[in-house]
Amino acid sequence: LGLEHFLREMGLIFELTHTNPSSGGFKALRLPSLATDLLIYGIPLEVMDGDASNIPVRWLGCVFAELKRRLPQEQCRTRVLTNLGVHHGMNAEVLSALFGVTFPEGRQRSTRGVYMVALHLPENLRKNMECDFLLLLDVEGLSSMSLDNNEKLLIHDNEMATVATGLSDVLMQNISSHEGTEFETNFTVMVNALLRIKELGFMPICQLLAQDDEMNSSIQALQLRRVSDMLQTDTGDIGTSNAAKQYSKTGCISHVKGPWYNLSLTEPIDKQYSNAVLKLKQNLFGALKQCAGRSEATGLPEFMSRLCAVWDAVKAESFSIGLQNTDTALAFSLLCTEISQWEHGILEHRKSWLKEATKKMFAVKASDATVRYGLLNELKHEASYEVKTEVDKLRSKIEAYLVKDNPPKMNTFRPILMSYMDDLQEGITEETIQLLGKVNENYCSSTQLEKFETLLEKEQESKLHALVENSKSTKVLLQDTELDKEFEDAWTKTLSNFDFRPSEKDDITARVVDILRENLINRGLQKHMNKLEVIAQNQTSGFQVFDEHFGYRSRLKHMFEVNNRIQMLNAQQVACSVIDEYKQFVADKMSLPADFSDSYITTLLENVEKALKETSIEIRSAFEVDLKVYLCRAACNDFQKLHDRFAKDSELLTLITATKSMYVAEFIYQFRKRDQCQRVAEAFTSMVIKPTMMDYVHRPLGMRIVKEIQSQVQQFQSPRTFHQSLLEELIEEDNFESFLEYLLSHEKFKVRKIQEKVMAHLSESTNLKKWRQQRLGEIVGKVAAAVSQTAEGTSGVLSDTKPLLERFCLNLESDGDVDVTRAPLNGPYFSITTKWDYFVTCLMELLAAMRLDLAEEFSENVEATQILKCLPLQPQECLYSQVRGCDQQCPLCRAPCELEKKGHELHKAVLHRPKGMLPHDAGSLSCINCPVSIAQDNPGMSKNAHGMSVAGTDLHCLYPDCSISSEDPNSQMPKAYWRYVLARFNASFAKVYERVPAKVPDEWQKITEEEALYSLRENFFN
Repeated sequence: LGLEHFLREMGLIFELTHTNPSSGGFKALRLPSLATDLLIYGIPLEVMDGDASNIPVRWLGCVFAELKRRLPQEQCRTRVLTNLGVHHGMNAEVLSALFGVTFPEGRQRSTRGVYMVALHLPENLRKNMECDFLLLLDVEGLSSMSLDNNEKLLIHDNEMATVATGLSDVLMQNISSHEGTEFETNFTVMVNALLRIKELGFMPICQLLAQDDEMNSSIQALQLRRVSDMLQTDTGDIGTSNAAKQYSKTGCISHVKGPWYNLSLTEPIDKQYSNAVLKLKQNLFGALKQCAGRSEATGLPEFMSRLCAVWDAVKAESFSIGLQNTDTALAFSLLCTEISQWEHGILEHRKSWLKEATKKMFAVKASDATVRYGLLNELKHEASYEVKTEVDKLRSKIEAYLVKDNPPKMNTFRPILMSYMDDLQEGITEETIQLLGKVNENYCSSTQLEKFETLLEKEQESKLHALVENSKSTKVLLQDTELDKEFEDAWTKTLSNFDFRPSEKDDITARVVDILRENLINRGLQKHMNKLEVIAQNQTSGFQVFDEHFGYRSRLKHMFEVNNRIQMLNAQQVACSVIDEYKQFVADKMSLPADFSDSYITTLLENVEKALKETSIEIRSAFEVDLKVYLCRAACNDFQKLHDRFAKDSELLTLITATKSMYVAEFIYQFRKRDQCQRVAEAFTSMVIKPTMMDYVHRPLGMRIVKEIQSQVQQFQSPRTFHQSLLEELIEEDNFESFLEYLLSHEKFKVRKIQEKVMAHLSESTNLKKWRQQRLGEIVGKVAAAVSQTAEGTSGVLSDTKPLLERFCLNLESDGDVDVTRAPLNGPYFSITTKWDYFVTCLMELLAAMRLDLAEEFSENVEATQILKCLPLQPQECLYSQVRGCDQQCPLCRAPCELEKKGHELHKAVLHRPKGMLPHDAGSLSCINCPVSIAQDNPGMSKNAHGMSVAGTDLHCLYPDCSISSEDPNSQMPKAYWRYVLARFNASFAKVYERVPAKVPDEWQKITEEEALYSLRENFFN
């Protein structure tokens, strides 16, 4: 025996005492109080004796009355949660695992009945479920014995199931594994209970618990769900708002595989089991919360009245479905299955229709609001017609099914099915219209989002361009904090300029009034509720202080003052201070990119309370209420404007605000990539393109200058003519230093003369600017063509720049006339990932800027030395190589060889020099002819250039590669040039060489400049 058996006996004794007072038992009147104590401490109370099929009504009434007496009057709201399952469904263990309560375990003891435990809910659940107590009903012993050929047990099971279902707000149908006919019997008991309670006008919210994944359990759970959904139609429940709520499916199927019993602390925790139990509990609490929207919670007396009504109907068998009936439940279940399939066809048809409707809506521009509104209304009417047509087809199918199956059942099923069809039509219609509105809103929102992103991108592009240009000019790397600030400016400007859609007359006054009403209730100021009626009216005047705002004592205290003037002024100052604070608060909120929030009003009311708490003025509560009403009236007007701007696009605003960090990151990333791209493009331009362009421009200029000089000056035609021109210039200059330089450093002298000629030519020439500009234009065109050729097929694609730059170099060199400097491309510096088209844009901008700079530079007058530094081929070196001639000199007088034929073996000087003109010559000479000099003291001897005396006949042996012949003593004209020079500068030579001047014959002194030049020209001509 268990405790439940003793409690059952207590109820029977109490019932017997009331039935037969003469039986005595005065102490039995104390039993309800004892049972109430046990119930409060968690001991289950038997509501129905399943073995005897009896409900002790008097006993339960007295127990509930005692329980109600002990509880506070404001904490007697109840909801009923019932666990209905067969005897082996571990009903007690399920409730114990969910709520920590203890019920008699029918599978361990042969206890049949309905038991109840009362749970006091915590504050958070009381608020959500709108009740104070949760009454848990547990059905034990259902189908505990084989019902084959046992009509009495079948009746008792139907009675227990019907009573338990009728008392429930939420019914958890506990389904466990079973075999054979047991499945069908248990199923019919549950379905019949639902059908009977439906007739009484009650219908609990059903939750399904399947304890395994076996086929029988899954089939039964699915069929019970269909039946429950079919019965969840309009039952006259209070609080039902529309058919759409009724159409919503009643419950989900929770699959929880045991164990339900308490595990040992040493055993590991099954996380899957724990999560499944938690999910089941959340579903049950959600169903209880849904009950709060359907009907108000009842008290214990109402629960007792409902129990009596259900029990009376069960005893009288006033249901159309008898307690022994099993065919009706199966037939109704099969019909629900058919209807479910037909309903699925309706939903599929709606799905295809919605797809076509969506295409029509997307075909209309989002900006054309009038056309979109008209199309939306047209589609809504069309949706209603489509749904009605499909549901009418379903009604016809149901009528045909009922007539074909069994005409007597039509009266049983018709009201339920037709009511379900009406709710189905209304629910699908409303849901379809909502879907249309959602599609329309999503399309408009997506269009608005695209507009916002386009506007933001435009602002960002302007910011990015300015930042990149600033970074390019200052060479300063910006930090992320600085970029965040720049983005915030662009973000704020975009939101302020964005055209949010206005709300559709969504008045916030009701929200403000509700917040103020709740505030006054919490402050205990309900007596001023009538003042809230003026909030919706326009405010025409400022806040004023009246005598009613001060208490009697305060007015009596200041009665001798004129109209309490000082006291009223102080109160007015307090009010003005609060109002000024309100205005600043409104200005701050209006500047934010956010919609109106209820917290704004709450903050305003708290500011009023804080200001009044800090003041020392004796003010009545009327002042506080009037000031709050004044501010709320102003807030309705001010914040309505804010709400009208953002309300329609509030979800869009929430979305873009939530994704703001993503936009910030993208902004910083774009700047970093562009700045990096700009820096790499600048480096490539300065390190590769510019040297290549400068080389292209200046490479041919040296040869052009040479050719231009040769075309204008004849002296550079050959080495001989150049030598002649040098000697002529020396005569014309008549400068000893020039002669000395020529004699001592013949080659250096020629180089200097060529350098001077080139410098003079460059200073006077005008073709150089033209040549440079022309070559600059050519190379810029080649570079632009190579860039365009490289950019083919890379638009908008992220690429590694290094391979593309190498391809650019190859394209540029393919012309054959361009040499590209590739050395800087070695290494990772130029290897970045970016959009090539943007890199090309940077490159072309830099190329255009560089062309302008170079064009300006080439158009300026530049010193010749600066130009020569830029030329790979120096024109003076080229000219020198062309007029250099033979490097051999006369071994006696150092006169240069004048033979121009290449590869000649015998060297010959055209114009020999007399002695005395070189530093190694003798100081005093009687005869200074060269090559043969005859000294007075030693005729037939000659001295070489180093002072050695040699015989004239031995000169050919000593210098076999030189052509040296004795001069004709009678002919001095060929020597007239140098004789003139020696005679002209004899003293200067002697001074420089620090020796005695040479003895110059008188005839030499008579040679004129013209004779010398004539001798020179004649000598070179021959």
